Amino acid sequence: MSEKKAYTLTLLGQRLEILSSDTEEHVLKVATIVNNRLSELSSGSSGLTSTALALVVALQLAEENVVLKNEVDRIRKKQLEQNP
Repeated sequence: MSEKKAYTLTLLGQRLEILSSDTEEHVLKVATIVNNRLSELSSGSSGLTSTALALVVALQLAEENVVLKNEVDRIRKKQLEQNP
């Protein structure tokens, strides 16, 4: 098991300490994706609390994850059918 390293991130103006065994580059890339989504959503949505913004972004990212997993499953199934 890889050793986890502490990272300090700022999301929605809040500092968060997280532990991750991923590289700093990976952690920062993920944080950038989340921050960009939060910024996009907050600029178009007046009146949402930070918690509501975070929940909407979490739902959006989870939806994308499900769609991508379904696509991977579809491709794998197709490959298995072609190469029994």
